[in-house]
Amino acid sequence: MNEQSKELELNDRIAELEKMNKKLSDSLNKMMENRIYNTQLIAIPEKTEVTMGVPNKLNIVMHTFLPYPNYKVYRMKGNNEKEILKENLTKPSFDLEFIPRANEKTIVNYSVVIDFNGKKIEIPSQVSYEPEK
Repeated sequence: MNEQSKELELNDRIAELEKMNKKLSDSLNKMMENRIYNTQLIAIPEKTEVTMGVPNKLNIVMHTFLPYPNYKVYRMKGNNEKEILKENLTKPSFDLEFIPRANEKTIVNYSVVIDFNGKKIEIPSQVSYEPEK
């Protein structure tokens, strides 16, 4: 085998490996996207009853235990408005605090938004509290 044919063979092998690498990369991206779409948010209240006018803590867990791409947490308000609460998170759990404004059942709506491969994937959730008696 001469030098030129060895070089052609190596170039062919490099092209083949680059093609395989692209397929693997695409496959890994698809796996991550599927994991994001199949995530559930679980809200764990610090207390079962809330006290009006003081911070009350929620621990929010994204139901998978692997790191995520950077994500943001929003409080959902009326008329599709969002208030950003946290950003640049990657761990699958985080804490939120809220202050009830009335002595009645409180519903907290929130969502996680993950930017992944140019898409914004939103995972909404809500938790409700009864007032302290």
